[in-house]
This record gives sequence, C-alpha cells and structure tokens, in this order.
Amino acid sequence: MKLYSISAVVCLFVPVSISIADSQLPDPAILPAGAEQWDPITQFKLGEQYRNGDGVPKNYVEAMKWYQKAVEQGNNMAQNDLGAMYHNGHGVPQDYVEAMKWYSKAAEQGNATAQKNIGVLYEYGQGVPQDHAEAEKWYSKAANKP
Repeated sequence: MKLYSISAVVCLFVPVSISIADSQLPDPAILPAGAEQWDPITQFKLGEQYRNGDGVPKNYVEAMKWYQKAVEQGNNMAQNDLGAMYHNGHGVPQDYVEAMKWYSKAAEQGNATAQKNIGVLYEYGQGVPQDHAEAEKWYSKAANKP
C-alpha cells in the first residue's frame, strides 16, 4: 500500500487537526477543579469546542478563556485561533493589529495556517499597509511547510 503526503494551504480559520481524539476530551459542562492546569492541547481543544459550539453552546467568551490558557503555555494553534477571534471580532472587538500580534507569535513557531493568515492581512491591508509582495512571501512560507 502506498501512502501519499499532500501539502496544501487550508482556507482561513479551518480547524487544525491534532493527535488528541475528541472522545478523549472532558465534557466542558462538568469540568473538574484544576482544569486550568491541564495541558495546552486540551485547553486549545476546549477553546475550539466553545468557539464552534461542538457539544456545548457556542460561547466566544469561554473560547477566548481557554485559548488564552493554552497561549500562556506557548500553544501555537491557540495563538493562531486567538488571532482569528480578533480578526473576525468573535468575542472581542475586531482588531486587525491584535490579530497580527497573535498570528505572528504562531508563525514564529512554524504554524503554516498563521503564516497564511498573515498573508491575508497583507493582501487586504488589514491592520498593515496593503502589500501584495509581502502577502505572497507569507503565502509561500505557508505553502512550503511539510
């Protein structure tokens, strides 16, 4: 059997797949005391659940809370999604400069989605001067990730 590796730039704000199964996540409605101390991947996934309304009512404020906890531990997926929350004004006022801040932190860690999102900001001049050459640079970085 042959296995193929496909690299592609995903659409803006598509959830990132990670190695933890959703069935392994705790039910957010009955979080135990000390949940704030969990590993950053679980905190990130809880943020996703609240942002998307996956098994719980959609709640951007709660999503921001869990993304922030994961960000405090350096999770680049949460940094990207926190940037997306600011980019779209979900749970916070829309703020392209703040979005760039979080996308940049994630991009520095090699997050291809964040690199692509920086390209979007440059392409449309959102929070930065419009610069198609700079946008292309970021799109290329993102596309060249394995």
